[in-house]
Amino acid sequence: SAPATVGTSLSADAGREAVGATLHLAPGAVAQGVAAEVGLGWGNIYEILGPQQRAILVAGSLRDATGHHELRLRAASRNLLPSVGASIAVKKLPLSTSKVSLGYRYLCDTRPDSDSAGQLRCASMEVCGLLGDVQLLRAEGAWRWYTRIFGGGMLNFTAAAGLAPPPSPP
Repeated sequence: SAPATVGTSLSADAGREAVGATLHLAPGAVAQGVAAEVGLGWGNIYEILGPQQRAILVAGSLRDATGHHELRLRAASRNLLPSVGASIAVKKLPLSTSKVSLGYRYLCDTRPDSDSAGQLRCASMEVCGLLGDVQLLRAEGAWRWYTRIFGGGMLNFTAAAGLAPPPSPP
C-alpha cells in the first residue's frame, strides 16, 4: 500500500510576470488513486502585458490503478485588478470570473524513466460551465517520441493538437 503524500510546488514565469504555489495531497493507502490540490497564483505583476490577476483553484481527482486514466473536478476563480491608469477596454472586462470543470485525461508513457527512449501519449477533455460564469469545451492531444542519438543525446519529436470551440449562445 502506498503511503500518504503531501507535496508543494512553486513556479515563476518571467515572461508572464507570474508566480504561483500549489499544495498537493494524496492520502495513499487510505484512498488509492485519490488526490486533492489547492493553488494560488498572481500574474501580470508589473502590468506590462495587462492588468494584474490573482487566481485560486481547488481540485480533486481520481486515478485508476494503472495511472492511465484520471477524472478531475476543478473549481477556479480569477480576479482582474486593473490599475487606476488602465484602459477603458480593460476596465470593461469582467473583474471576477469563476468556473467549475470536469475533465478526463488519458496518459500512456512507455519510457521506463524520463531519461529513456520511448513514447509519451496524452489526451484530455475538459467541460466547463457546470457552475460559474465561464463556459468552455476543450480537447487536447499530444504524442512525443524520444530516441537516443550520438551515444547520449536525446531527440524528441512532438505532435500536438487542440480544439476549443466557442460555446453555443443561450
